[in-house]
Amino acid sequence: MAAESGDESRAKAAFENAISGATHAIEKELGIANDNLIALGERLTAAAWQ
Repeated sequence: MAAESGDESRAKAAFENAISGATHAIEKELGIANDNLIALGERLTAAAWQ
């Protein structure tokens, strides 16, 4: 199997870095959305018992 050329290696690294960054951003946003949904559920539960 031939070794990757320098350009291919740099392109692969850039792609993997972009995917990693996007994955991190999505995980962060999903965490925030989850926290917001939990807080909303708690407020709705509290309002239902008033």
